[in-house]
Amino acid sequence: DEGWTRWVLEQYEFPYTTLRDKDIRAGSLRARFDVIVLPDASYESMLTGLAPGTMPEEYVGGMTPRGVQHLMQFAAEGGTLAAMDSATELPITLMGLPVRNSVSGLRENEFYIPGTLLRLNVNNTHPVAWGMPSEVAAFFARSPVFEVGRPRGRFGDARNADPDPPAGLNIVGTYPAKDLLMSGWLMGERYLHDKAAVIEAVVDKGRVVLLGFRVQHPGQPHA
Repeated sequence: DEGWTRWVLEQYEFPYTTLRDKDIRAGSLRARFDVIVLPDASYESMLTGLAPGTMPEEYVGGMTPRGVQHLMQFAAEGGTLAAMDSATELPITLMGLPVRNSVSGLRENEFYIPGTLLRLNVNNTHPVAWGMPSEVAAFFARSPVFEVGRPRGRFGDARNADPDPPAGLNIVGTYPAKDLLMSGWLMGERYLHDKAAVIEAVVDKGRVVLLGFRVQHPGQPHA
């Protein structure tokens, strides 16, 4: 996923630096960067990485708890941390955001979307989505589904009306309450109804952007 992220940045001529785990472990990230992007990867794989000896030295070892602390410090000091798909688990877990993945405990016979285009409503009045249309296709592949400040009912439906998002938290992209499927197939559509897919959260002087799907999936660079 990191390779596709670099490819999209290159096509649109965004300058970037590839960060290795050792760079994150070294710290002082805010002095060098405005934005850090975490491509799709599990929290555990980012934390521990590959075992020494299994790959060249620059690809082993993981961020370690020290490196994760440096990422948190980067956002607190004014940086923007953008996390895609399963990488969103890291900031949600460590930064105390009032957000949870509402489908994390569901079985595959309840909720299963292995690679499908879903309809997404976009709040394009928010800076994260400036220039976007009000509706786009999102590539969803075993991705998280965000719920803000409320419990999930037995069938994934809201027990009560949505409360207003907490101060400093903005929902930028939402799955609609009907007609989600654009291409492909899915099981358990009701667990997506009116749930958040893109969230911006203020963290001290900086912010975290949670992108709950593959925004740069192959073949969708313009979306």
